[in-house]
Amino acid sequence: MLHIPTGQLNIQNTDFELPGIIPFEWKRNNQSWVTYNKSDLGTIWTHNFDQYLELVVHEQYINWKKNNGSIVSIPYVEDGEENVFKDEKISYQRKGNQIILENYEEDLWYVFTKDNFLGNNHYKLTNVQKYQFSIDLNYTNGMLALITDTANREITFLRNENNLIVQMQVLAEGKMHTLVSYEYDEENRLTSVTNSEGITEQYEYNNNFLTKKIDGNGSVFYWQYENKTDEPKCIKRGFTDGTSVEKFTYEKGITKITDGKGNTTTYYINDEKIVEVQNPLGHSEYWEYDLNDNLICYTDALGQNTYYGYDVYGNQTHIRLPNGAELLYTYENNKLTSVTNAMGAVMLLEYNEIGQLVTQIGYTNDITRYEYENNLLTTVINPNGLRTYISYTKNYQLNTITDHNKVVTEWKYDELGRVLTIKNSENIAENYRYDSLGRVTSIVTMEANRINLKYDALGNLIQLKDAQHNINFKYNSAGKLLSRKQNNTEILFKYDRADNLKAIVNEEKNVYSFKRNAAGHIVKEIGFDGKTQRYLTNPVGNVVEKIDPLGVSTKITYDRLGKVSEVVYPSGDKETYQYDKNGLLVQAINKNATVVFKRDETGNIITEIQNGIEVKSTYNAMGYRTHLESSLGANIAITRNKDNSIANTVAKTEEASWQAQYVYDALGLEIERNLPGGVTNTWQRRPDGKPEVHAVSVNEKQTTHRRYSWDINDKLTRIFDNIANKGVAFSYDAFNNLAKAGYSDGSFDYKLPDAVGNLYQTEAQNERTYGKAGQLLSCPDFEYSYDANGNLVEKRAKKSVEVWRYTWEENGMLSQVIKPNKDVISFTYDALGRRISKQYNDQKITYWVYDKNVPLHEWSLLEKEDLVTWIFEEDSFVPQAKIQNNETYSIITDHLGTPIQAYHSSGKKVWECELDIYGKARSFTGEKTFIPFRYQGQYEDEETGLYYNRFRYYSPDTGTYISQDPIGLAGNNPNIYAYVHDSNTWVDPYGLDPLGTGGFSVYALYDKGSVTPYYIGITKQNVQVRMDQHMDTGRYGNNTIHKVLHEDLTIEQARGHEQFLIEKHSTKTGIIGEDISTTNRGNKINSFDKTRTDKRGKAFKAEYDKLKKGCK
Repeated sequence: MLHIPTGQLNIQNTDFELPGIIPFEWKRNNQSWVTYNKSDLGTIWTHNFDQYLELVVHEQYINWKKNNGSIVSIPYVEDGEENVFKDEKISYQRKGNQIILENYEEDLWYVFTKDNFLGNNHYKLTNVQKYQFSIDLNYTNGMLALITDTANREITFLRNENNLIVQMQVLAEGKMHTLVSYEYDEENRLTSVTNSEGITEQYEYNNNFLTKKIDGNGSVFYWQYENKTDEPKCIKRGFTDGTSVEKFTYEKGITKITDGKGNTTTYYINDEKIVEVQNPLGHSEYWEYDLNDNLICYTDALGQNTYYGYDVYGNQTHIRLPNGAELLYTYENNKLTSVTNAMGAVMLLEYNEIGQLVTQIGYTNDITRYEYENNLLTTVINPNGLRTYISYTKNYQLNTITDHNKVVTEWKYDELGRVLTIKNSENIAENYRYDSLGRVTSIVTMEANRINLKYDALGNLIQLKDAQHNINFKYNSAGKLLSRKQNNTEILFKYDRADNLKAIVNEEKNVYSFKRNAAGHIVKEIGFDGKTQRYLTNPVGNVVEKIDPLGVSTKITYDRLGKVSEVVYPSGDKETYQYDKNGLLVQAINKNATVVFKRDETGNIITEIQNGIEVKSTYNAMGYRTHLESSLGANIAITRNKDNSIANTVAKTEEASWQAQYVYDALGLEIERNLPGGVTNTWQRRPDGKPEVHAVSVNEKQTTHRRYSWDINDKLTRIFDNIANKGVAFSYDAFNNLAKAGYSDGSFDYKLPDAVGNLYQTEAQNERTYGKAGQLLSCPDFEYSYDANGNLVEKRAKKSVEVWRYTWEENGMLSQVIKPNKDVISFTYDALGRRISKQYNDQKITYWVYDKNVPLHEWSLLEKEDLVTWIFEEDSFVPQAKIQNNETYSIITDHLGTPIQAYHSSGKKVWECELDIYGKARSFTGEKTFIPFRYQGQYEDEETGLYYNRFRYYSPDTGTYISQDPIGLAGNNPNIYAYVHDSNTWVDPYGLDPLGTGGFSVYALYDKGSVTPYYIGITKQNVQVRMDQHMDTGRYGNNTIHKVLHEDLTIEQARGHEQFLIEKHSTKTGIIGEDISTTNRGNKINSFDKTRTDKRGKAFKAEYDKLKKGCK
């Protein structure tokens, strides 16, 4: 890392880590202008435990050598005195032969003890403490000899004749492990570091300045300096192969950085602080500081100001956002005690006498309590009084968690504290193995699938192999992914000389490319099919104009928080959006609808008004909905258990009433639902939560008994109904794509994808042709044509004059379908993409009113009003009931949330539907669209043969969408027209980003030296790109480090890990609507709502429960 104001090189490397109450991290530091006489690591490097305090009595200050090797002067204290130095967020006191320093940002205490060997005024670091736990340092003749961590592991040192450390070892439970080895040249400069895997990193110097690093992969990184001996500034750095090259020039108060493309960013310096950054386009951001170096005003490139205030200890107490919203914080003993959000809601926090959180009173007066034994958290009591118990191993690592259902999860560790086994209450375990660096090399899942992992010298995953996969990865010198290869197919990633992604080459060698401006913002995007989108950006990088392939322009404006406030299309039509002070949407208007959201002070929607029709919601103290009613007569009461799962739903209209009762297993998954007419819907599940038996009975007589069979990697292989005596068997290709279904009548459906996800219905895979973007061009019966934006505009029969035509709104939504007989079906939508009307010719019009993302009411105007009320599972796309004409019907759905049956309130089955693997009705009983919902989020339009899928329309005849994914590559489907790769386990309720999407990483942000992360996140982009975004928002500061905790997860796994870690580390401290800052940088929301019962929510919670229950 380069210190931009001075040009000094500051490097910090972590050589090894050991888990513990206070995690042990051994870090090396290099500062280019500093040499050391008594460092354990030679003259050029020091380490993070080489900290000391030196009293300079005659000048009345103290020199503090910090954990990063820098030396800071702090005010002098006499014996018995204490002081605060808020620049460093520390307080300290001198007691006899010790000085105790508290870093209240890290929540750690550092004990320095007088070292008479080095002099009467020299105090060496001897302890790092957190409550009763400590890392203890012992010295012999002034030299570090032994460190004992919080798990009682002993780290020892081997030294050479110059007393430099040449090897570090750890003794843990009687086993000795080598951690790291060092070599030096004759000038005592560190020349090589060899880790426990035998991987060596080498260093070269010129006049004691680090000039070259050769990593374990053989890549060479270099630094060049000014041609002078006194504090020369770094003028160039990068890899010798041309990757990550930057040049630096310096003037008085100015530093300029030029990237590999020749673009220059200018930094203006005052008192060694950056006060202005001008990007290569000439746009500037500004920072102002108070006398204590606290940031008091940030001005973005649009001239919008954010102001900050602090208490006497430097804790941030006040933020005023550009929209005028104010956020308030109070502290006691440097502990956050209250947070007031922009709408005036207050959260309170209380601590015990040693500073541990004991009570959190939420914005809705919900109270969570925490209990401790021996200074360890042992009990968490939720606002409803449910208790979760926690126990620990002898080394203070998590041993068991017992939830309110007495379900126990157990962890076992090796002597180095690495998890070996996670076992659930069913005594089913997942096992892990590691290399000596602590990298996971083998996972044996609950399904007995062994996953083997290999890494390069820098820790990048280069191979993932299990019983069904062999995936290989390659990286460039900077660690950016270059290729992913599986089964002889390969995807390539290309970067420009500024390390920005510039192109993706798919399996068929088609190219998707990006062009960026000098500031790195994408200004042109060229798809696999050559479709070109151009973008104009404002000074902060927001897209303000989008120009389509025909040169047609759409303009976008933003509010003062950077949220979209208006979209203006070429015709002059607009979409406008307004937000409250918390930054939450309160109004969305287009030419078809006005939608208004009224929210409580915590952000919950209490009333939604859609063109004058109201939908009202009531919530309990924990923010879970308990009641819904509409001005069209819906009245839905939701009774919840103490864990906030739903116990009972009663839905009423003026004419009818429907209700359901729910029963759950220990994992919180539904196993029984009791419905009107004596209908009972039951599930039997495997220990991992996957369904095994689905049964439906009426008055205790079974009408359905479906048995599920599964293979590893979540592949459903068979469903067989014992009552109907029929079933379907599924086959998959080598990439886990659902490829074939075989039915009991001997028939087959083929859904065979090629390398880029194009589907074929024959084994020969020659009956269809596709474009480069995945758009279907022809099949045996039809030919297809598209407009310049990739929307289907015509479907023409090959063997007749039959032609279907499609027209589109300027925002990409389907507006009209003209059938071959000239009948016209027209659609309108609100500004949120929800379809609000469908008109058939000039006759029948169907209207919808929504509860959030699902239809609540539906009615058609032909000769009379015929109102339908739909009841969905809470926060879900899964329908559970229909109320119409004084009658109620219960909807039975399969494991995926797809409707398969409907029962009248009398218990009579009135509808049944079986879909093929394309989602098309293969057989049905009753009127097919009596229940029009198909895969989650899909509504069948019988008039068009298409399924409305929120932002797109899906064709069950072809298995594809008829337009490109609005979010492009971010959708992570097989291609930008494709539905999910396995419709047995994935759904895509919005037509955007499906469940099951892989390639996600889970990461954590830490303060340097902190043992606990302050933020948990997930990303499916390059991790460093995500870190750069956090730097832009201020969440990632100069004192921040990040760690990737898990890689290449599905979206469900990532969400499960994220929520588990948010709870584990209590990082949900951020305030919705408040700007990110040093006191508002935690997670603002949960990863997901654990009470969701839709497929997406269930999938997230299943992964979360695996972690909580021990299945991972």
